[in-house]
Amino acid sequence: MLLAAAAELEDDPGCRLYLINRQAGQPDVIWVTELWRDQAALDASLERIRGSDSVAAAMALVEDWEMIELEQLGGKGV
Repeated sequence: MLLAAAAELEDDPGCRLYLINRQAGQPDVIWVTELWRDQAALDASLERIRGSDSVAAAMALVEDWEMIELEQLGGKGV
């Protein structure tokens, strides 16, 4: 489901990064890393998927989640 979501974001100019990873040694733990141009781009994307059956199906599998906001300081690829 998350890989399908990533494919749908290919044409979204506001989504700069959307990675899905499985935690090594814990196959039931999935990490999603997202990078958005700005909060408005993220909000617009969330508005487009609000009420989606596929989003509801994916969220039904989620036991726990948290959002961690970061402030970019620099580095390679910036």
